[in-house]
Amino acid sequence: MSPLVLLAALVPFLLARVQDDAPPDRFGPPEEFIPRLATAAAQLDHARELKGQRDVPLPAQRLALTERAIEAYRSVRRYHPEAAAIGAEAAFRAGRLLAPLGRVEEALAELRFAVRLGQGTEFRARAGLETGRLQRLSGRIEPALDAFLAVAADDSGARVHRDEAWLRAGDVWSELGETERAWRAWSLVAGDAEDPVDRVAAFDRLGSSLVEDDDLEGAAGILNRCLRSLAPDALQETERGARVRRALRNMRLVASLPLSVARRNAARAAETSPRKP
Repeated sequence: MSPLVLLAALVPFLLARVQDDAPPDRFGPPEEFIPRLATAAAQLDHARELKGQRDVPLPAQRLALTERAIEAYRSVRRYHPEAAAIGAEAAFRAGRLLAPLGRVEEALAELRFAVRLGQGTEFRARAGLETGRLQRLSGRIEPALDAFLAVAADDSGARVHRDEAWLRAGDVWSELGETERAWRAWSLVAGDAEDPVDRVAAFDRLGSSLVEDDDLEGAAGILNRCLRSLAPDALQETERGARVRRALRNMRLVASLPLSVARRNAARAAETSPRKP
């Protein structure tokens, strides 16, 4: 039998092997393994159920179940395109599952669907924030900044998401060396954020940046402003007060400022101490 004839005979077998060895996200057309349910809400619930089944010990099995959950979330939009708000949540959830698998571009595509479909829902802003996070982790700083600023400028979104967007935008500006813009963003959140924990985070960024610049007196002033302005919230015997107290205790500035002061004092003492002959 000639080599060409033998190859022709083996083609069906080889194609079958390739199909069998395909990554676990290739289950065939979604309608073959994801049922079409009567409503978008039911479709979303089904995807949630599949996501909840992923707590299994075998990594390969967990990956396969994750892939099924991703396709189930995608099927919400595919089967019920008229349900924009529910489709936005489903796309956001799919994006959150895709990113840890290293499929960042697919995750970003799902998040774009969530932004587009999510007008009037929290998932528009959440998808924008997640987009910025993924872009920044991927080293794409300018797209990350664009995503954060889009959330910050969207007056239809919840205030807490806009505050977080300004925090993240300040982080990106700081990374780019645009210190004044970073300070303006963080100062906006420190002075007027809806959630006091976000205010603590902003003060922490402001003070920590001064520590990095060796302006320890300025950093101490920022910490003092933070404690004074957050005291009414921190003194509440409520869950809100407990959250603020935890945030204050966990500030980087609280740990780094005393250490920096001690190092500077030790250096000055060493400079002024008499040298032994």
